[in-house]
Amino acid sequence: MQSMDATVTTYSLACSTAAQWSEALQDCLRQLGDGVDEAKVGFIYATDYFANRMSDIVHMLREESGLDAWVGTVGYTVWAGRRVFQDEPALVLMCANWPSHSFELLPAVRVPDAEQLRRLLHGDGRSAHRLALLHADPRNLFIPEMLQLLAEQLPAMEQAGGITSSRYHSVQVAGPAWNGGLSGLLINSPQPMSVGVAQGAREFGDAHEITACEGNVILTLDGEPALDVFQHEVGDLLLRDPSRIPGFIFAGLDLPNGDYLVRDILGLDMQQGVLAVGEYVEAGTRIHFCRRDGRAAWDDLENMVRSARRNLSVQPRGGIYIACVGRGEHVFGSRTAELDVLHDELGDIPIIGFAAAGEIAHGRLYGYTGVLILFG
Repeated sequence: MQSMDATVTTYSLACSTAAQWSEALQDCLRQLGDGVDEAKVGFIYATDYFANRMSDIVHMLREESGLDAWVGTVGYTVWAGRRVFQDEPALVLMCANWPSHSFELLPAVRVPDAEQLRRLLHGDGRSAHRLALLHADPRNLFIPEMLQLLAEQLPAMEQAGGITSSRYHSVQVAGPAWNGGLSGLLINSPQPMSVGVAQGAREFGDAHEITACEGNVILTLDGEPALDVFQHEVGDLLLRDPSRIPGFIFAGLDLPNGDYLVRDILGLDMQQGVLAVGEYVEAGTRIHFCRRDGRAAWDDLENMVRSARRNLSVQPRGGIYIACVGRGEHVFGSRTAELDVLHDELGDIPIIGFAAAGEIAHGRLYGYTGVLILFG
């Protein structure tokens, strides 16, 4: 995903851990300085300490900055540069002087209405959107269907983003603050962009075909009872203590593009010989079993960053990184490890983002992944 434009884009980054939301906002605006005056679009992420005041923050931010086009959400964890903020109040902002014609806001969509999406995507007769930066409410069960509809409407448009992760109020920002739906930013052709996805689990054993299933319950694999195949792959030890399986062994569902979706194994029925996974499945789908592997996740992250940088074709000037809440120190042993990899590979460019309850890429909801968006 690449484009060239004669205008040099600049990105300004700010972060604050002031305990009061109004003080944090003013602190960030001071750090942005002239950058916010020249900006046409801004990105905002806040820890969920500010979740219940996010509407106030966004309202005042739009008034104080004079900039209406803000996009973002809240998360258990947010980051700016190499700094990670967790279990504390934190607000992070990034703004860019993109051309006004290079983007438009996608207001909250709450139901999979094809006609509504068609109007939003093609209302002015254009269909040049090449990337949708999306944030979604975890309470909305229609998100997968809406992502699929977006992909059908504009099959050449990449999707990247994440599901809000909050212990309190779930808020998404696309201009004003929203909740309950899917919203974000539609980015058009002039803006140089590149998107990459890094997996957090490694496949092991053989691939198997789902030959019988009901909803999210796999009955047979390769014509054999699913639990027999699972036992063959993972060994007797884990099955003697099934409580060790969640968070350690996962189902990897193969995708047509060669990638795979990592889903939790939700339960095993020893009597029926079946297993349940965190995704509705269809007969004919191929599945691998996966396990967490810090070394493999590290290698995949490095390779993804390098590939995204090459695909950009110009020097990256800013970025957004959205990663699963199950990554970070749980996989890499350090909260800052992923950001260190990004900056070691890309230089100290402005990067912000948040820990998501599910990651959006390629028109689907992923899990245990890291999604990187680079801007030139």
